[in-house]
Amino acid sequence: MKTLPIKTVSLLLLLLAVGGYSAAQAQTPDSALSKNALGLFAEAQRVCAADGGNLWGENLWGPVLLVRDSDKLVFTNDSVLLPVSQKTDSLYCGILDSNIVVAGSAIRFKGWEVAVVPMFDMSDSAMVEVFVHKLFHRFQNQHYNMSEMGYNNAHVDTKMGRTLILCELLELSKALSSNVLEKEIPY
Repeated sequence: MKTLPIKTVSLLLLLLAVGGYSAAQAQTPDSALSKNALGLFAEAQRVCAADGGNLWGENLWGPVLLVRDSDKLVFTNDSVLLPVSQKTDSLYCGILDSNIVVAGSAIRFKGWEVAVVPMFDMSDSAMVEVFVHKLFHRFQNQHYNMSEMGYNNAHVDTKMGRTLILCELLELSKALSSNVLEKEIPY
């Protein structure tokens, strides 16, 4: 059996170490992103606690995956959801499986009903509203016997489906451009 010279082995080990370090760095979020995620989780949890379960009969807070779709970088509040993760303050950060569809919904993941919140480029207050809304989907699935969000949109591939969507968009555009939203709506 032929052995490799010690220099070759040393070089290979060095390359493996550098490659491993680079891979770890690629999965490590920058501090601004971590700080932003931490703030979103804290504010969403505060909003849920402030409601005290009044709106839906129980607190909406629970397992969450905050995911950047471009590279599946994910933050979660539960280490069980990401066994291979890096702890960042009170959150865990890692890479989500590539087969998971990143859409604002609730999914069954690792045996848990989990809210999936895509990272959007929007103001912090708007993102908190989105975050809490996605928590509702987890609640909705658990308590109203709703199944996971389906992604079967075959009707959109039909001429009638596209026509109906365009009509809805035109109506939405008219509503948004009117002053009706500025008037008080009697309930």
